[in-house]
Amino acid sequence: MTWMDQLVYSGGIAYVAMLFIAVEVLLIAFLLRARDRLKSLLPTILSGFFLICAANAALTNAASIVVAFWFLAAMIAHIVDMTIRLTRYKSRSR
Repeated sequence: MTWMDQLVYSGGIAYVAMLFIAVEVLLIAFLLRARDRLKSLLPTILSGFFLICAANAALTNAASIVVAFWFLAAMIAHIVDMTIRLTRYKSRSR
């Protein structure tokens, strides 16, 4: 088994992705000094983060209720994100 196989089958690939998201958030918040913008990106970030949590749960053979929980959390975050975006779009187009 290669190191890449090990990384995927152990769920470690999800931790790598989570690390990238954390670095991205830190870069936006501190280096770009865009903390206000970060608040508006939070539903998008959470949606992706929760999907990675679902992938990690599935890869590590967690109970199906755990996988379903993370998918539900991702879906809720996505709905919030789309609602915010569509509301902004609708108010700008008037």
